[in-house]
Amino acid sequence: VYDWVLDRGVVQSFQYIFTDENSPLNVELTFLLSEVKNVCVLPEKYGVTALTDGRKITAELKEKGAYTFLINNDSQEYAVTVFVKENTDENAEIDAYREEYGAENVAVFESGYYEAEIIPTDKSVLYFKRGSFVAFTHKTDIRSDADAESTALPPVLELNSRENAVIAGCGTLDFTRIDRRERNLLTVNFCKNSVIDGLILLNPNSWTVTCYACESCTVSGITVFGYRTNSDGINICGCSDMAVENCFCRNGDDCFSAKATNEFYECHDITFRDCIGWSNKARCFGITGEVERDIYRITFTDCAVIFRNANWDMDRTASLAVAVETGGKNVRDVLFENIEIHTDAGRPIYCMIYGSEIEDCKLNNIVFRNISINCKEKIKISSHRGMNFKEKICSFFDRKIIISALAASRCTNQAENSNITVNRMTKTVSGQNAIRKVNWLFFQEIISHLH
Repeated sequence: VYDWVLDRGVVQSFQYIFTDENSPLNVELTFLLSEVKNVCVLPEKYGVTALTDGRKITAELKEKGAYTFLINNDSQEYAVTVFVKENTDENAEIDAYREEYGAENVAVFESGYYEAEIIPTDKSVLYFKRGSFVAFTHKTDIRSDADAESTALPPVLELNSRENAVIAGCGTLDFTRIDRRERNLLTVNFCKNSVIDGLILLNPNSWTVTCYACESCTVSGITVFGYRTNSDGINICGCSDMAVENCFCRNGDDCFSAKATNEFYECHDITFRDCIGWSNKARCFGITGEVERDIYRITFTDCAVIFRNANWDMDRTASLAVAVETGGKNVRDVLFENIEIHTDAGRPIYCMIYGSEIEDCKLNNIVFRNISINCKEKIKISSHRGMNFKEKICSFFDRKIIISALAASRCTNQAENSNITVNRMTKTVSGQNAIRKVNWLFFQEIISHLH
């Protein structure tokens, strides 16, 4: 259950199940507060139908993944996420690392409780075993943005200019005690062929996982639960040939982003695959904010949005976003494909140059393909915030975008401020415990340019 008032929320319920079986897994959950009236299991692509009996919930989970159970009319307050993962022999993995890197270059956190201000990264491998729990300690009070800008504390865990480095295991890192923006968290800079895998990261105070100017690295199996503003989940900044896979992020800011944060490094050839986003205050997937150098060949595929709750700025936030806010360099060849959005409180798709002072930015070949959407507001495809220039984004909408409006009066039958042609057909389908109207929108291909 999240605390929606305080800056530090209470983490929702979640459970890890490690299994050797490839056959379906039968799970039973007991809801202690009241009788369970109905349950929705997400993402829908798993095809799970849960059964209820009083306070008990049963379900058959057919594959590895992250299953979120929404109890009693999609309540976000009582969400439970069950992670089903492959059971690995941790000692065998550690022995393999010691054989490859040398025992002196492998640091292991055994199961148990630890407190630390930072974790040294002089080893080639950091392995956090299941059951290890590292609580990071508070150092400096941060009561304002000025305090944060004048504080120069090192990140809690930082890799610099490393090759073939590994941070792995299914241990937990807890940042609850650290003030918002007190220090950066897991930061990987100028690294090649390195891996970050499997960690559980709780209540981040600032950007959670940041990769800067890295090449051919992988971020996989990461779980983030947070609520604080600026607690971006996974930011890939000025990197190339990167993969972000099988990650789950519920937090108070952007979940999965590609950025170019300065004038020195382009961001390109990045793939986000099989990731799940749940953003309380910002965006779930996209090019978000900083475009100080060109960004291109970015793919978001086979992903899901559980909820996106932000509606504080319809010209800045969406589940799937290309939002150029600073820099104004070019963005091209971005693909959003096979993505389901369970509920978006604002815009589901947003593609725009937000900074009115940006003049030379070009957005080319932005593709949204096979996206299912449940939303309140219209898609927005526009040139500049609040403007409707004749020169439009070169954007390709192919195959179908499905939009199910939460309120009939908000039913979306066209994308705002764009030259998209819409063919609309209404069809009645069966929803979870109800019949609802779904608008099937087929967007024709656009070939035009933004100058």
